[in-house]
Amino acid sequence: MSRSSSTLGIDEAGYGPTLGPLVMGFVRVDGPPGSLAEAFRTASEAVEGFPDVGDSKRLYQAGRLHRVEAVALGAACVAVGRPADWDDLTGTVDGRATHPWYARLPNAPTAADATLVAAGAEALRDALERSGARIARIGAHVHLEGPLNARFDRFGNKGSAHLAHVEAVVADAWPDGGTGRVRCDRLGGRKFYGDLLARVFPFRAIDVLEESEATSRYLVDDGVIEASFSVGGEAAFAEIALASCVAKTIREIYMEAFNAWFSERIPGLQPTAGYPEDAVRWLADVERADPTGGWRARLARTR
Repeated sequence: MSRSSSTLGIDEAGYGPTLGPLVMGFVRVDGPPGSLAEAFRTASEAVEGFPDVGDSKRLYQAGRLHRVEAVALGAACVAVGRPADWDDLTGTVDGRATHPWYARLPNAPTAADATLVAAGAEALRDALERSGARIARIGAHVHLEGPLNARFDRFGNKGSAHLAHVEAVVADAWPDGGTGRVRCDRLGGRKFYGDLLARVFPFRAIDVLEESEATSRYLVDDGVIEASFSVGGEAAFAEIALASCVAKTIREIYMEAFNAWFSERIPGLQPTAGYPEDAVRWLADVERADPTGGWRARLARTR
């Protein structure tokens, strides 16, 4: 296997909440392994205030999105060759027409300084070019409440639906005939991913290297592709860390639109991040204010 081919990183945001979208972030870097991590280190040293890539949970300090967003948008600017916006990262989102609370997304960037993002992107682009690498794909699959519940019903359980989301990302972002590495953060407690890889790469041999509590690793087609699913993968692979930042940024800006829409209609309503305990409080407040709206059935996830 050529070790200077492609590396695809995948991570999600919003698996656990009751409200809001589930977002699968992804990034594919074509070029030598380690190029993305080195390019971010170089850019963060060259541009004061531009963050090094890292797990979005580490960069999201005190509920402030600016560092996570700077990483995600800086990389997106490199990929599209101009200042990026949310449509560059998400494309068309299924169900948005029937979810009016997402009709008005905030402008990009939301929290990060636009000048800093532009300078960081330029330094990142230069560093990648010097190493012979490029960000070939970057974005997110956004699953809104209605389509997400439909997928839960279709697959019968949350885990299988989530696995299908990952399958769709790999099928979308991996190049035809590509060689290299697929890196994904571990999906909850799931340990076995051979069936997923067999569906994404049909009629190709899948060899198991490891299926442990910490990581699951496979070779596809005698090593043409190496795939791993790791606990804490953001710390080990810059591609997963960047995918994490993309997913977190997109979920947060969707939740900002969500809270703004409902706050305009229900004065005094406190915003929510959508996690289970606070979702109970938020739904109760909304239903008291508008008992005929049927909001629980329209908004809350069934699993």
